[in-house]
Amino acid sequence: MTDPVEKLPDPVEKFIPLGRDNGFLFCMDSVDVSGFDFVAPMTLSQIMRLYYNLHKINATVSSGSGANVINELALNRSPIQRVCRSFSASEEETGISTGTSTYVTISWSPRIVRLLDGGGETLGYGFQSDINGPYSIYSISCEASDFHSYCVVTIGSYGNQPTDDPLRRKDMAETTLSGFPVVCLAAADVVSSKFTASVDATNLSASANSNAIHVDSLEFYTLQ
Repeated sequence: MTDPVEKLPDPVEKFIPLGRDNGFLFCMDSVDVSGFDFVAPMTLSQIMRLYYNLHKINATVSSGSGANVINELALNRSPIQRVCRSFSASEEETGISTGTSTYVTISWSPRIVRLLDGGGETLGYGFQSDINGPYSIYSISCEASDFHSYCVVTIGSYGNQPTDDPLRRKDMAETTLSGFPVVCLAAADVVSSKFTASVDATNLSASANSNAIHVDSLEFYTLQ
């Protein structure tokens, strides 16, 4: 007699997360964002939809002039499986192009926080961001690199205007991704001024030498 096969949860089956009376399994930290240059608060409905219902991140992340490419990251837990534990996901590829190693990756790592104004009132909700590091702590990050250059597009909910130098270009903007308000940091590093670099945070893109990134869209399990 064989053991019964466990029935996997239907990814679009409705459920009610009891959590901490805030729709999540955890108590949210609060962040005073009054001192930041860029802030993109979401509604509670928007942040819950991203956490529970996001299925795929569509992005073109390439290195070696297209020799090494990733086009999407499919998240590895169904919505109901996200109730009892936090989660992250990533997809990465390494390769060789014209004798140079290449690397591309897409990552998802949500840290949900409540965004407050200077008086302690709730502006909305978003993703924790670390503006003290070279690049932000992110909800979404795409990276592409080879021996000569590196570019990254990270997406969060708040940040300060970054500084540039001749070999490192950065751009930050409040923008949208599939209708969701976000703050994007686009950055590109090159080892020599003979290599080109381009950053466009509004359009969620960056390039450096033979590396290029564009974050395209989000796909969800259900329409609502």
